[in-house]
Amino acid sequence: LFPGQGAQYPNMGRELYEREAPYREVVEACCEGLRPRLGLDLRDVLYPASGGETEAAARLKRTSLTQPALFVTEYALARLLMGWGITPAAMAGHSIGEVVAACVSGVLSLDDALAMVVERGRLMETAPEGVMVSVALSQKAASMYVGEGVWLAAVNGPVACVLSCATLAAAGLEARLDADGVGFQRLQTSHAFHSGLMEPVLEPLRQVTRGMKAGGIGIPYVSNVSGAWMDDAELADGSYWARHVRAPVRFHDGVERLLGEFDGALLLEVGPGRALSQLVRARASQS
Repeated sequence: LFPGQGAQYPNMGRELYEREAPYREVVEACCEGLRPRLGLDLRDVLYPASGGETEAAARLKRTSLTQPALFVTEYALARLLMGWGITPAAMAGHSIGEVVAACVSGVLSLDDALAMVVERGRLMETAPEGVMVSVALSQKAASMYVGEGVWLAAVNGPVACVLSCATLAAAGLEARLDADGVGFQRLQTSHAFHSGLMEPVLEPLRQVTRGMKAGGIGIPYVSNVSGAWMDDAELADGSYWARHVRAPVRFHDGVERLLGEFDGALLLEVGPGRALSQLVRARASQS
């Protein structure tokens, strides 16, 4: 399981970078590939000098740096684990995490994946600002709050969804949730991802990704867009990665697909934090 935005923090993976040569080699290769695209050495943000953690944390809140930082950390960790003989039978990612899964699978080359995460993050950062709210509701119940300026952004569990909204709509949405006795929490994001506010970035992102040659699916993984296995038809769709930033993340459907196909599977979160692990653990009590 590859997590998405919100899991990042300064010094994530630093001990691995300092102690594990295979991990460090992947990070260095990625950061060198990113340097001309970002105009900086991402390692300065990932592993700040002593006393620079606060500034690094602020920089990592910028979507244009968050997404490359998460990609590099998760991809390097995946390669380290695979080098140790821990190879996934299947994968799922959450939003930017699916780009990692696609690269590990062989669908995207590393160079294309790096190019995508830079442009994806840069473009999404230019979208209108908004708010994301986690709600303790089923998809059906959460959909009752969808309307003008409010979109369903993610289905993370049987009663765990995320709503995205325009900044001006946030107070009204939260007032409705509070009046209805619905548990909710604002997420630490600068934009309303997976919502209609992403519409301005879709065509530019299509132009970036349309020319990327999709490889074959080496290791199967589930699609955030459909919640089903990624297949050749999805790969042939030149607009897939644009739709991916606009459509709701169907993480719950993907986990159900994984567990239905691999009975007794051990799900391993490959990245910083435990957000996806907690969602999977909560699944049994929520069902």
